[in-house]
Amino acid sequence: MANIHTLNEINNGAPLVSGNKLGDSPSNRYPSSRTELENQLACLKHDLDIALIQLGTRNTLLIKNNESFSERVCQLEDEIQALQSEIKELEMKYFLAQKDLSEMDSLRRELAQSRQNVELKNVDLDLKEDELSEKKGELMRTKTLSEKEILHQEANNHLAEQIPKTSTESEVLGGVSGLEKDNGITSPETTPKVPNSLFFQHAIIFAIVLLIIYFLWRIFSYLYSFISPINEEKNLPNYKIPINRNYSYGFPIHNAEEPKNRTTSYETSSFGYG
Repeated sequence: MANIHTLNEINNGAPLVSGNKLGDSPSNRYPSSRTELENQLACLKHDLDIALIQLGTRNTLLIKNNESFSERVCQLEDEIQALQSEIKELEMKYFLAQKDLSEMDSLRRELAQSRQNVELKNVDLDLKEDELSEKKGELMRTKTLSEKEILHQEANNHLAEQIPKTSTESEVLGGVSGLEKDNGITSPETTPKVPNSLFFQHAIIFAIVLLIIYFLWRIFSYLYSFISPINEEKNLPNYKIPINRNYSYGFPIHNAEEPKNRTTSYETSSFGYG
C-alpha cells in the first residue's frame, strides 16, 4: 500500500513515504513505521471520500443535464411534428389553391362565352322586334284601310238602298199630283191637297239629306277616333311590342309594359373578375 498516492500529492511534490518524493530510490519508498502508514491510509480515505462526493455531484449534474436535454429533445420532436403537420396542411392548401385557380380560369372562359351568346341573342331579339314592329304597322295600316273600305262600302250600300226608295216615293207623289191635276174638274175637293203633297215631298227629301249627313258624320267621327290612337302610338319614342307567347296580337294595343333592358349586368365576383 506504500505505492498508492493521490494526484495532488504527486503534482505538488509532497513528501511520500519516509519524507521522500516519487522517483526516489526504491530503498527509500517504504515507510519507517506503522503510524505513518495509518496516516497515509487516512489521507487516502479522505481523498477518496472527497473524490466520491465530487463524482456524485458531477453525476447528479450530468443526470439533471441529461433530463433537461431529453426534455428539450422531446420538445424539439414535438415542434418537428407540428412543423411537418403545418407543411402537409400548406401543401394541401396549395393544391386546393391550384385547383381553384384552374376552376376560376374555366369559369372565366365560360363567362366570356356566355356574354358573347347573350350579346348575339340581344342583337337577334332587337332585329326580330324591329321586324315585328314593321309587321304591326303594316297590319294596322291594312286594317285601317280595310275598315275604311268597309265603312265606305256600307255607306254606299245604305245610300244605294235609300236612293231607290226616295225616287220611288217621288214618283209616287208625282203620279198622285198629276192625277189630282187631271181630276181637278171632276173632283173639286182634291184641288186644295196639292200644297200638302209638295210639303210632304220636301219633308222626305230634307229627312233623307239629314240622314245622309248623320251617316257621314258617324263615319268621319269613327275614322277620327280610330286614327288618333295610331298617331299617338307613332309619337311614342322607341315603341316596341313586348314578346310574350301568352299575349295575342290584336290591335290596337294599349297600356303595354315597357320592355325591360336585356343587357345583363355582371357584378364583380369574389374571384376578382367580372
